[in-house]
Amino acid sequence: MDPVAKQLLRCTWSYADQDPDALAAMAERVANAGRQGELITYTNLVRGIDICVSTVNHGQPFRLGVPEWTELHRAIIGDFLGRLCVDTYLEGGFMGSALVVAKDTLQPSHGYRDFMRKLGILASQHD
Repeated sequence: MDPVAKQLLRCTWSYADQDPDALAAMAERVANAGRQGELITYTNLVRGIDICVSTVNHGQPFRLGVPEWTELHRAIIGDFLGRLCVDTYLEGGFMGSALVVAKDTLQPSHGYRDFMRKLGILASQHD
């Protein structure tokens, strides 16, 4: 097993592992974007998907970005996208969440780039 896969398998996911249905819905949207040769924005990724995790909103379903993106929402989406990276890398050798971008820059977030640096894929702060 390559070093990146080993590191990915050591990661823990506080939110994504609690809601496999939401993770599957996001994974399907990313896969559809990839099949079409397109990117998907964070907002479009989560639009209409109810998230249900025991440690947020008293375990009741909620939606990310509604009414606005909070720091907690950003942490949750980052957790789901990190978990998605594990699945897509182990299954196909690529980081599926690279297709998820901010609508204003059409780039993945700083969190994504920081995660890639942690894995040793990006070497500098300028990547």
